[in-house]
Amino acid sequence: MYLAGIPVRPELILELARLVDDAELADKFESAYGREVKVLGLDIPERETIIRALEDPPPGLEELRGVLLREHEWRQREGAAKAARDGLRRMNARLGPLVEAQTGGSV
Repeated sequence: MYLAGIPVRPELILELARLVDDAELADKFESAYGREVKVLGLDIPERETIIRALEDPPPGLEELRGVLLREHEWRQREGAAKAARDGLRRMNARLGPLVEAQTGGSV
């Protein structure tokens, strides 16, 4: 089965179900295993739960943890940068008319 774009052996899916501290996610893994799902989509909270569960990953799940951790770090980095850019855009949109009114249209 593919998780986060990488292949994970079927027996490791069951191991992952045992390791996560989330009954709903564990059921999702077990159900996918039973149905022989080929690709299983994960939302961001599920990915974060897996990262926590794989703090000390068993053999075979190191790559999954690495991929999820790199994605998480990227989301944090890019999310912070995007929030800053969006904040500047909002500030410019609010201040633009005020600056123009005070400067007579020339900045």
